[in-house]
Amino acid sequence: MEKRLYGRHIIPLRKRTLNSALYGLIGGIVGSFLLIFVGVSISNVGIHFAWLLAIILMLIHPRFICFSYAGGILSLFSLIFGYPKIDVAGLMAIVAILHFIEGVLVYTNGYKQATPIFMENEEYGVVGGFSLQKFWPLPLMILLLVASEEIPTEIVNMPDWWPLIRPSLDTTGENFFYMMFPVAAGLGYGDISLTSLPKRKARISAINLGIFGTVLLILAVFASRLYIFKYIAAIFAPIAHELLIYFGRNIEKKNKPIFLSPEKGELVLDVYPD
Repeated sequence: MEKRLYGRHIIPLRKRTLNSALYGLIGGIVGSFLLIFVGVSISNVGIHFAWLLAIILMLIHPRFICFSYAGGILSLFSLIFGYPKIDVAGLMAIVAILHFIEGVLVYTNGYKQATPIFMENEEYGVVGGFSLQKFWPLPLMILLLVASEEIPTEIVNMPDWWPLIRPSLDTTGENFFYMMFPVAAGLGYGDISLTSLPKRKARISAINLGIFGTVLLILAVFASRLYIFKYIAAIFAPIAHELLIYFGRNIEKKNKPIFLSPEKGELVLDVYPD
């Protein structure tokens, strides 16, 4: 975007890449800890179905690629029609944890290296602002629930309260254990700041994402124990996420832009680094 608008990159691509990789590594460590602490297994959550549905939804609108929509719709379909048979609580827990990680990354890094832009406003004409675009690659450790005829000798005994997300598989009469497995994932963040500074905009979004992820995770824990909460979590995920986007856009529309052309002098949004 910067090269298209200004003929060169304000921030070198190498610096952007290293920044994303560093924060992505931190996010991966936090996410791996949460996934293991909660004890959610990816074995029966239907993640491949969720990916396929997310790609289909993306054709309707790019923002629908978020797992909040695909996960919620897939969970409701499974609960109502019985297919595909997935662990709804586990899928909702993964969606919740990913959004919580996103909130942490947006809070700490989402406002940095913002790109200055100009947009047409119906009331104020051309106004200045900032485009916040981020992508973080995440190295994650996930859990797989594995059946075995023999119990492995090298295992770690976990406390009685673990896992918080109880597996939906029937483990009666069989030996099951959790195995850690490395995967690569990615999180993205895109927003436009016209009525506030990028740091404030990003941190408000981050707090909302954190609250959304926390509430959804609590619902997922209850869903692994009480059937009715499976419906509540599945409905909450897409609706609450859509409301976050709606209110965020509404604030930008109602509030006055802060980067207006002054009557005297010039307004500088950013400068090229040395």
